[in-house]
Amino acid sequence: MKSKFQSSIIGYNLKPTRLALDLLAFMVSQGVEGTSLKQLGDHTGIPRASLHRYLQVLVDSGWVDTVGGQKSMLWKPSNHFIKLAFSYRNAVREQVEAIGSEFKDLTGEEL
Repeated sequence: MKSKFQSSIIGYNLKPTRLALDLLAFMVSQGVEGTSLKQLGDHTGIPRASLHRYLQVLVDSGWVDTVGGQKSMLWKPSNHFIKLAFSYRNAVREQVEAIGSEFKDLTGEEL
């Protein structure tokens, strides 16, 4: 049985969205220095010209930054992406702390 979400996306081409998310996840996994176009190409198997267009959309949208010159350019998640990740982490931390506080109020014990 398909969920409401699955049935609502049938017929849409989600390949670009999946690729963008995969690129961001790969960049995060490669660390803070950045990732070369070759590494991204090896990871995705997408031709360099096509991959460059996808990356440019991510740069133009504020999700990815570039560092270095044209011959030695590296790609990495942008400060915008990092701020969103930290904001989400802080929201989760607040929830966990609230649960811990409630647990202590109910049991007298720390989590």
